[in-house]
Amino acid sequence: MRPPRLPRLRLILAAAASLALFAACDGGPEPVPTDPTARWLASVDGLCEALDHAGDAEAAERAFVDRSHDALHEIAAAATEADREAAAALLTAKNRVEADFEDPPGRAELEGHLQTLIAATVDALTTLGIDAPGCA
Repeated sequence: MRPPRLPRLRLILAAAASLALFAACDGGPEPVPTDPTARWLASVDGLCEALDHAGDAEAAERAFVDRSHDALHEIAAAATEADREAAAALLTAKNRVEADFEDPPGRAELEGHLQTLIAATVDALTTLGIDAPGCA
């Protein structure tokens, strides 16, 4: 006779809950908002965090990737219909920042490129009717 599966299921669920609790408390990246506008505004905050860490390329890249990268693609796609030039400027600036992360000599320009990316992101959001503050 097979033992009932219910205790094993409870064990799996308890382990999953423990992992979720651990992940929430490990100091990892903040949860990504599900609302597009909130996510896009949070991406600006992530860019500002990356700018704050421009002297530490690894920390800047973490902030960029964890908090902004995917949303920048979304913003550019949405802005394409409203203003192709704003969308292109955003993608061009994003590509420059990514190139800086890949090329250690290029990191000397990281701060300026992040500032350009922040401005391009705010411009693209403005074309979408979203009031996005820059960095404080």
